[in-house]
Amino acid sequence: MEHQPKSGQAALDQRKQFRQHLDLGRRRDGYRQLRSRMARCFADSFLCPLSSRENVAGVGEETAARVRKLHAALVPLEQPDAKMLFQSPDLLAERRLRGLQPFRRAREVQFLGNRHEVSQVPQFHVPTILVSETQEVLVCDADAIGRRDFGHLYSLLMREECLPDDFDPLAQETLTSAHEEYTRLRRECPVAHSSAFNGFWSFFRYQDVVDALRQPDVFITSVQNVVPKVAFTGRRPPLHFDPPDHTPYRRALNPFFTEAKMRKLEPAVRRIVIELLEPLIAAGGGEVCAEFTRKLPGYVFAEFFHLSTALSMAIKETTVIYNQALQQVDDELVKETSLRLYDLARRIIEMRKAEPLDPAEDPTSAMLVARGNDGELLPEQLVLGTIRQLIVVGMIAPSVLVPCMLIHLARHPELQQLLREQPGRIPAAIEEYLRLYTPYRGFARTAKRDIEVEGRRIVKDEPIALVYSSANRDETVFENPDEFILDRPNIDKHLAFGLGPHRCAGTPLARMMLRVTLEELLKQARITGVGEDIVMTRWPEWGVLSASINLVPTERQ
Repeated sequence: MEHQPKSGQAALDQRKQFRQHLDLGRRRDGYRQLRSRMARCFADSFLCPLSSRENVAGVGEETAARVRKLHAALVPLEQPDAKMLFQSPDLLAERRLRGLQPFRRAREVQFLGNRHEVSQVPQFHVPTILVSETQEVLVCDADAIGRRDFGHLYSLLMREECLPDDFDPLAQETLTSAHEEYTRLRRECPVAHSSAFNGFWSFFRYQDVVDALRQPDVFITSVQNVVPKVAFTGRRPPLHFDPPDHTPYRRALNPFFTEAKMRKLEPAVRRIVIELLEPLIAAGGGEVCAEFTRKLPGYVFAEFFHLSTALSMAIKETTVIYNQALQQVDDELVKETSLRLYDLARRIIEMRKAEPLDPAEDPTSAMLVARGNDGELLPEQLVLGTIRQLIVVGMIAPSVLVPCMLIHLARHPELQQLLREQPGRIPAAIEEYLRLYTPYRGFARTAKRDIEVEGRRIVKDEPIALVYSSANRDETVFENPDEFILDRPNIDKHLAFGLGPHRCAGTPLARMMLRVTLEELLKQARITGVGEDIVMTRWPEWGVLSASINLVPTERQ
């Protein structure tokens, strides 16, 4: 049964209610109410009758079903200067899939009454109002049609042609499945498109990733730097800035990641590792992520920023929830926990203002006295964003990489014994683990102009994920890329920490943490087995979210 638009006083009342719902949506605490009320409003008055169309001429049945589903959620918003995109089902048959042509180049989006560039639109919110260049207006209920289909619609609106789904970043994964898929994509579709996360491209080959990293003037980070886009709550330097704007923030941070600083920090990191391993080894093993890898970065973070352990653990607990929200694509929880992380970063800054430390020894103090390219102090709001950025980047990656290393060692006892007997080779093993189990696949750039890569046309402002985890297994660069090869001749080519102006500032700290972890674990225990309950992360990281390992203290051998 088709939904017919109301007329007369009933329609006026419904439009009034519609606008009230938009006003309600501007208040944070009204968001959940808005979703349910808007859904009823759509179904009652504004639903496009195209949802009942039995067929779509000129396209395959699968595409026709998708188009019908999409158009069931397209709702003309009646405004004096707005046109109806489709006034009858016949128009769709006449225009076929090309019926979206007037909207393919939509460049502005009105979200709850506020205009944004397309690149700045928060993802997966209801309602999203799409405004074309000709000022025709639509309302799209993303939840009603599902995120995957919404991304497909988004691609239709933004492109001259329908883009395929070359891969599915939302597929459930095992320890090997993602890399099996990436091998196929490097061979068959090295520049791939997905409609997930509002639509994005991915570079899977090593050289394409390197070329993008080496052209920061073409592939920028200031629009979108992660897929999915998660920066709902403010800009966070230096990652969210392009050169030269990002340079003052890197200049302030880089002195805290020198080899000299790492040597000074290492005894504290070693003590932390030993203390965290002790109960895990005494218990004969356990869920290594919950008992060790998620705790380790929090304690190290406390030492690095000279914080109390309690404050650092509060940050770690919030970060764990934040990461879970990302894994579950729960935008509301992402925003909520991100704001909590901002509050914790604000506490760090307030503490340093009240109790200043030597800027040469404390990163927060250094940020507060650092100066920008104009010679002025860095804006405090952006200093806050920088601290907030360091919290997340520094905590998530080690917690998903270390379990991968331990699982591999459990399955290769001969390598365990070699590294135990020759600990001087552990740094080389760490580099190969970084290549083999690179935890990043969602760091992104945005095309500043229309480009063509591997025969695929990418339009200006479209996001591109640089899949480091695939690039580091590119068979044209690394021989037998899926194998662990100690002392690999060209290991220095791996991209685990990126390349160019946005190469990870914390690289020395990450390497030191990983090295000390393996040194102490192999000294104190043998890894004798792995449970079957391995849970993998989802985009934007790649790694192990949960795994159980068996440990036997070395003295019992």
